[in-house]
Amino acid sequence: MITAYVANPLVYAMICKRATLVYPKEGLAAPPAINQLRENILRCHGFGGEAIVPFVLNIPFQVWFSPKDKARIYTSQDSHVKYYLKLNPCFQNQTGLLTLIPVTWYNPIACIIHSITGYPLKKFIRKNIETSVQNTVCLN
Repeated sequence: MITAYVANPLVYAMICKRATLVYPKEGLAAPPAINQLRENILRCHGFGGEAIVPFVLNIPFQVWFSPKDKARIYTSQDSHVKYYLKLNPCFQNQTGLLTLIPVTWYNPIACIIHSITGYPLKKFIRKNIETSVQNTVCLN
C-alpha cells in the first residue's frame, strides 16, 4: 500500500488518472479493510482520531499556491479535482487528503498501459502531425 498526504487537488487528480484503485475516489467505496488500515495509519503516525472527515486531516506543512494555480484548481472541470475540493475544501489551510493506493498486480499494469497509451502517445502523434504539416507547408 502506498500512502500519501495529498495537499494539492491537481496531484490527487493525477494519481486518480494513473492508478485505477485509489482510496478515497469518487464512485469507489472503501472496503472495511481499507477503512481499518486508514485508522491504523492515522494512529501510528500520531494523528489519532483527528481526521476532519474520514480521509481529511490536518497536516504539518502548508503548500503555497500561486494565483495561477488557484485559478486552475477552482476553474477545473476535472471530476477528480472537483471531488477533492468536495472532500477537502480547506486544502489551503494545512489540511490534506490521506490517499491510499493498493500495490496490486492490477494497479501497476493499469498505470503502465495508461502511460503507454495516454499522454506520451498523444504527444508523439501530435508532434508527428505538426511536423508533417510543417513539411507540407514548406514544400508547397
